[in-house]
Parts: sequence; C-alpha cells; structure tokens
Amino acid sequence: MSDENKDARDEVVEAAATAVVIEAEAEGEAGDELKLNTSIQPNDIVFDCPHCGKSLAIDGDGAGMAITCPDCQNVIQVPYPDALAAETAADATQMQLLHEQISAAQNRVAELSAELNVASLKIEHLEKTQSDLKSHLEQMSTEWGVIQNALDRVMSLMQEIRLR
Repeated sequence: MSDENKDARDEVVEAAATAVVIEAEAEGEAGDELKLNTSIQPNDIVFDCPHCGKSLAIDGDGAGMAITCPDCQNVIQVPYPDALAAETAADATQMQLLHEQISAAQNRVAELSAELNVASLKIEHLEKTQSDLKSHLEQMSTEWGVIQNALDRVMSLMQEIRLR
C-alpha cells in the first residue's frame, strides 16, 4: 500500500474513531480508551446521522468524507459546515458565472469568426477589383501612348504641309 493510500485510510479511520468517541461520550458509554479525544474542538463539525439521528462530531477536515455511523452502521457523508457550505455555494455561483462568461466569450468568438470570414471575402473581392483596375490602367496607358504617338505623327505631318 502506498504512503498516500495509507495516509488517506488512516484519516478515514481517525475520522470514524472521532465520531465514535463523540457519540459514545454523548451517551455516557465511553470507555477509558475512548476518552482520549472526547472534547469538541472549535473546528469540529457536529451533525446528526440522517438514518438514526445520533449526534456525531468529526474534525473539520473531514467535511465531505464518507464515514460509517457508529450506531446504525450506515455510511453517511460528513456535511460541510455552514461557513464552508456558504463558501461552496459562493464557489458554485462563481463557477456558474464563469461558465456563462465562457459561453458568452465562445459566442463572441463565433461572431467575430463570421465577421472575419465576411471581411476576408470582401478583401479578396477588393484585391481582385484592384488587380482588374490595374490591368485596365496599364492597357489604357499603353493605348494612350499609341494615341500620343499618332497625334505626334499627325502634328508632324501638318507642319510639313504648312511648310510647303
């Protein structure tokens, strides 16, 4: 058995023993060996077994653990103390809020992705239009050069005609 598993088993045994000690003391049946740890500490969790109603107490670190009731032998879960329950509820509320924020962020990412796709298509269209216009401009520039050469030739011929 690993040290970690042994430590966990020892904690469960100790928690159950503490519950037995407190329960036995409450009924006045505690033997000499059980009186070693009979005082309730400020961080102990005091609760009733949901099956038989016996009052039990366990160290605060035992919150949420499953123990066997020393009276009815049913396995019960040690409740969380009110402060811890409030903190757990606050954590659950915070987790819910975080899940909602994550969901909203994921929706926003989807919206932005769609907008990006539309923008990419527009850019592609504009780049194609720019390329087409550049080709037309080059063609017009070439044709303008031909026209300019033709006008220069006409002007040259007209001057020759006048000089004659």
